[in-house]
Amino acid sequence: MGTLAFLCCMGFLALDVYFPQISSVKDRKKAVMADIGVSAFWSFMWFVGFCSPGQPVAGGQARGQPTEGGWRRNQSRHCILLLLHLHLGGADCAILGEAKERVI
Repeated sequence: MGTLAFLCCMGFLALDVYFPQISSVKDRKKAVMADIGVSAFWSFMWFVGFCSPGQPVAGGQARGQPTEGGWRRNQSRHCILLLLHLHLGGADCAILGEAKERVI
């Protein structure tokens, strides 16, 4: 999965380099929609891969874990917290990138 994601990333990086040379609006739209679709797919796969390791132990009580809520509640909280940090970091990068473009 990781290798396939890396290859997709390299393919879209090459497409981004080639993008200014695409003259047809329809072809540009297809490239952008494919980029958005693949990004959404890999984001979903990342989310599933992050949430699924705790599923086998969600039904039983694990040692060292609180009995109320168990693994599932803690895992959901950690997932939400990680997603929040990722979105805040992405927003920060976008704001800094836009500020850099204004200076240039």
